[in-house]
Amino acid sequence: MGKNFKYRYSSFIRMLLLSLFITLFFYLPFMFIVLDNDIDRETSREILGTDKIVSETKDILLQDSVHNREEEGVRIGGVLPRYRTFKNDKLKVFVNEDEVLYDGVIDTQSYIKMKFIRFGANVLARQEKGKYESGLLAPNSIAIEQTDGHHWIYKLAYYVDHEGHQDKIIIERDLTELYAKPVHNTLIYGGVTFVFLYIAVVGVAYITQLMKLREFEQVIEEQQKVLAVSGSKKYTNVGRKHGKLLEKVSDILINLHIRAQETYVANKNIFQDVSHETASYLTEIKQSVDLIRYYGTEDKEQLSKLLERIDKATLKVDAILRVFTDLTKVEDTKTLGPSSTYAVRELINFAVQHAYSRLPHMDFIQTDEMTDKYIRVHREHFLIVMRILLENAAKYSVDSNQVVIGILEEPRFDQKVAIKVTNWGIGIPEEEKERIFERYYRARNTRNTSGLGLGLHIVKKIMNIYNGEILVESQSLGETSFIIVFPKAKETDEANGYLSRSGD
Repeated sequence: MGKNFKYRYSSFIRMLLLSLFITLFFYLPFMFIVLDNDIDRETSREILGTDKIVSETKDILLQDSVHNREEEGVRIGGVLPRYRTFKNDKLKVFVNEDEVLYDGVIDTQSYIKMKFIRFGANVLARQEKGKYESGLLAPNSIAIEQTDGHHWIYKLAYYVDHEGHQDKIIIERDLTELYAKPVHNTLIYGGVTFVFLYIAVVGVAYITQLMKLREFEQVIEEQQKVLAVSGSKKYTNVGRKHGKLLEKVSDILINLHIRAQETYVANKNIFQDVSHETASYLTEIKQSVDLIRYYGTEDKEQLSKLLERIDKATLKVDAILRVFTDLTKVEDTKTLGPSSTYAVRELINFAVQHAYSRLPHMDFIQTDEMTDKYIRVHREHFLIVMRILLENAAKYSVDSNQVVIGILEEPRFDQKVAIKVTNWGIGIPEEEKERIFERYYRARNTRNTSGLGLGLHIVKKIMNIYNGEILVESQSLGETSFIIVFPKAKETDEANGYLSRSGD
């Protein structure tokens, strides 16, 4: 389920995340500008409102030469409600500086609904407090401080000379409550704006993706028509019609199609080859089994011949299947895992021991001058190469059971590792040396010996994988040598390959 979810929804999730990034990219600067404008507007209105409250209160105090405390208290009490005020705003008026004429506190709805709104409002209040110190009508004293309730307030004191005495006006404004309003509005209206903007961006992205998908489908349809007609790549103006990106996609699709066709043909050929090569041996096995069933097991000599015949046919089928298994491993390096660095002598020892188990009558001789050298290779590939060379050397030996294996120390193989396998047998005609590596090709002098003509072809393909090469040297006296050449592993590489018989 995890993989299905990944492949089915990963593009949709990427689209949502990209849309979120784009939305935030445009939304955050816009909201910061809007919030900054709200803050400046609220600050200016607060300063102007405070100045007007002070001026109007002064006018009420100076209107009569003798204070009419009751009337003046009522009139002063009506000043604050006429201007923008917030919760906890206060206005106090004293006659002769100590006799209270008016003491009022605004008790209205607070915009502080959550702690983080108070936090944001306090940050703004601390940032803006300097504007109040310089922008208000020159008070006799000003104090900006934080209360026990964690609210920033500013407190102003004005003295008014009046008929031989001084009256005192004290006004307190709660800056935290003031700036809680723009913070609150930004969260509410800004949140709604963000949601609608995000939905719009997602919608545009989704429609764009659908259009691209439709264009992608058109490219596939065009290429399918081309492939249905020609079976190979053909120019279709994809880049001109749909853009360079989809042209690359088109090329990838065509190459995948061609590779799939080639793989199908190759597998089909292998299947046909296996069927053809094993059919006669399987028929021979079936005939022998039928004879045993018909005549029974009483004639021990006849039974022994038939069982030996079955055994030989079984070995032939096993050899054929092994060859085709080797052929499938040549290009399937993914299942083999990463290549490793091996000591060549250890690889050769392992291959020779394996050959002895199959060909106990042969004498595989390793030359004494073999020095330690290292190559980077898949172990299975190297063992396939050595098995084919050693089995061919044994198969085509004449009047000799010796096969010599050695590591060459020659100037022509500088920075390379050359391994030589030599036998004495029928030799290889000079004019056929180049063709013996072709698929299914067999030299004229080997056609009386069983074989498929695939072994050296497999060796050649494996050597090409490692940028190596295979050379053949054959003399008139029947001495034939095959030399496989690998790039030498770097001296800094350590031999990290592990040899075992598992998987052989």
